[in-house]
Amino acid sequence: MAKPKIKPLANSDHVMRYIAPGRQMRDFSTDALVGIFPAAFELREVDQGALSVTWIEYFGGRSASHCAKAAAQIQKSFKKSKASQVFAIGNVGAIKESGNKDKCAVRVSHEPTANNPAHSSIRRFTNENEYLLSLLASEVFTDLRDANGNIAK
Repeated sequence: MAKPKIKPLANSDHVMRYIAPGRQMRDFSTDALVGIFPAAFELREVDQGALSVTWIEYFGGRSASHCAKAAAQIQKSFKKSKASQVFAIGNVGAIKESGNKDKCAVRVSHEPTANNPAHSSIRRFTNENEYLLSLLASEVFTDLRDANGNIAK
């Protein structure tokens, strides 16, 4: 099988990332979702230098139903259903701009896999780019959704 072609995503496109419960900021008294921690964007050794995301426009647009399709595609990689599923959406142009603010030329590209044809990656940064991680959490990936594509609570 031929290796899929990697192509950069347009600045106007959007990507989605699963946010684990331990990376979600919640109000202590109401348990309402109030944001995400920068650690949600830290690279792990298994990531091999690329943060996995899913390209939403691959599914034809950016409505709630397209977000739900992207979330479903991400869920296929889980071995079992996860509680408190939250997905964060970020604009590709804003991701790159945040990289520029931290003096790293971040690249966002469509890199389909056998399990996820919409799989994409954010590359060219490290966990030492703490300012970038903070910007991604506080300014870029602020649209938080549930598995149905609705605003997460």
